[in-house]
Amino acid sequence: MVFGDGRYKPRRVSTVSQRGIAAVAWVLILLNLAVFGLVGWKIWRVNQPTAMDAPTTMAASNEVTIDSPRDSFRITFPAGWNNVLRVMDSDRFVVQGTSQPVVSEATPAKVVDVISFADKGEVVFDAAVGNNFEAPNGEASDFLFGSGKSLLSGRRYIHTYQGDDLTGTRRTGDKDYIYSFALGGSRELRVTYRVFAADPTDNVKTVDQIVRSIRRL
Repeated sequence: MVFGDGRYKPRRVSTVSQRGIAAVAWVLILLNLAVFGLVGWKIWRVNQPTAMDAPTTMAASNEVTIDSPRDSFRITFPAGWNNVLRVMDSDRFVVQGTSQPVVSEATPAKVVDVISFADKGEVVFDAAVGNNFEAPNGEASDFLFGSGKSLLSGRRYIHTYQGDDLTGTRRTGDKDYIYSFALGGSRELRVTYRVFAADPTDNVKTVDQIVRSIRRL
């Protein structure tokens, strides 16, 4: 509006118009918040596991991974092998007797430390590092596993007894599996697994897995 003296007077916006503009602005803000909230909620729902893919609680493994007494190698025994001896005055693990260790997921593996072990009686499983072992008998095949500095390259020997041996401890049909790995010089890692007539169950597949679990330290 222009007065007679030529001055300009700004036109005053009515209070009603100002209130209307403010109300529209608040409506737009609320609509934006609602849209953003809805989008965020949908994204959250998509990322939630459904009843079909929800993670399940797995039971802890009952196997045991343990180092040899002189830290030459690490080995894993499966669940159910609960009668393993770790011989502390040598680099050795032993399972005594002629009965086959049985894998049982419900039974924790157990390794017991013993000061020494006298080689009296039968042994069904023996893993040791030593020097100048006797040459193994039987049919040989390559046995390679691991990688890098943990690589072990050796041979597995299978010997089946065709008659009773001179000691009278091995019978016809008994079987020996010998895994031999040279470690340099005269040192050797040797795993021996025996099957006896008293319990002729042959668990060589399990023993293969145990041997493949070995890592040099």
